[in-house]
Amino acid sequence: MRQHIHHLSVPTRQRGLVEVTRPVREWVAGQGIGVGLLTIWCRHTSASLLVHPIL
Repeated sequence: MRQHIHHLSVPTRQRGLVEVTRPVREWVAGQGIGVGLLTIWCRHTSASLLVHPIL
């Protein structure tokens, strides 16, 4: 089983929802991954993560 690790930094200006789907999808596509498990860890303690299904 192959494993990949990547650090994605998303600068923000203020509170609110920040869309990260595109950079995450681009990174996954660049790794040549077809099927697998993607774990996203959100570092900030007051942040939330909204998961949008890839259809």
